Amino acid sequence: MLGFLANKWVDILVWAKTGHPHDMMEKAIAMLWEIICGPMWKARNEVKHSKSSHTNLDELTQMVEQLLWYQWHQNKVLPCLTLLDF
Repeated sequence: MLGFLANKWVDILVWAKTGHPHDMMEKAIAMLWEIICGPMWKARNEVKHSKSSHTNLDELTQMVEQLLWYQWHQNKVLPCLTLLDF
């Protein structure tokens, strides 16, 4: 959970002779999540998944475009796929 950057901070806390550096980092990361990342993630999900969001429509439109492209180019794409060893 701590990750690469947190490990470097733990090294500094060990060097500074603070008690329980791993526990301190876990608490710091949890606090950052609760104060900054968590609310941002919640806001992002509310925007992305709200009924007024155009994300789903945009994703479906993009998939339709890709499927239409494939339909028009499948004769060029399929011979390439048969050459691959699966």
